Amino acid sequence: MPRKLRLLGEHHHVLLSIVLNEMVLVLLILLACSGTTHSQVLHFAATGCGPYAPDEEPLLEHYIDPVNRDGKSEFLVHLGDVVSGSKGKWPESQYATVANILKKSKPPVVVVLGDNEWNDLDTPDEGLAFWNRHFRDFDKHFPNAPTLEKQKSRPENFAFVSKGVLVVELNSVGGKIHDKAEWATRLQQDADWVAEQFALHKSDTRAAVLLAQATPAGSQELFFKQLATRKAKTESNGLNQNWASSNFRGRRTTTLF
Repeated sequence: MPRKLRLLGEHHHVLLSIVLNEMVLVLLILLACSGTTHSQVLHFAATGCGPYAPDEEPLLEHYIDPVNRDGKSEFLVHLGDVVSGSKGKWPESQYATVANILKKSKPPVVVVLGDNEWNDLDTPDEGLAFWNRHFRDFDKHFPNAPTLEKQKSRPENFAFVSKGVLVVELNSVGGKIHDKAEWATRLQQDADWVAEQFALHKSDTRAAVLLAQATPAGSQELFFKQLATRKAKTESNGLNQNWASSNFRGRRTTTLF
């Protein structure tokens, strides 16, 4: 059933209505240093990890139905793994099946890349091509979608602002490191994208939400160390930032910093 996480900060609050399947990562950063005084609540829904089998496809529809009926969520994000990790190869038709289910959402949908549909496959390039074809520009299926700014060097990374909240999506996957050079380059591009967006929107946002498929494991160290360094530098300048992350596996919630 949907779970809600409320984070409160000075002169602002963000309410996240989260619909979850197994594990996703949502990192929230409350920026008390911002000059904005927005007090509106941002609602969004999130799901991930599936459907993994044909009998799970109705479950994804089941997650979408209450979001449609509630009418509060401004967008729905699928946080990666649109297919199971049990196979080394998936037909393009399975990507299309999940895409068609997500198109039933009334709120606009954005999709994060996961390892099951890309780097854990026997042919990662093929899987990525299928994902790009069906999900990279998924927001275009919805006339009410927010205007996404996309990173030139990595167009699957996007960002937008809603109600004073900066939402940033990152290609940060778990699973196999199929190419060490690509892995390090991509994580650095992720860090650069966050830095660029924070700098661009520091005066018109009060909080940020980072969306990614991978949890802060060792393989993501290059990115998360830079994120932690950014926090330390901000605090040394006398600015107050509150950081929290939600790593949902069953009912467990963890704090990153």
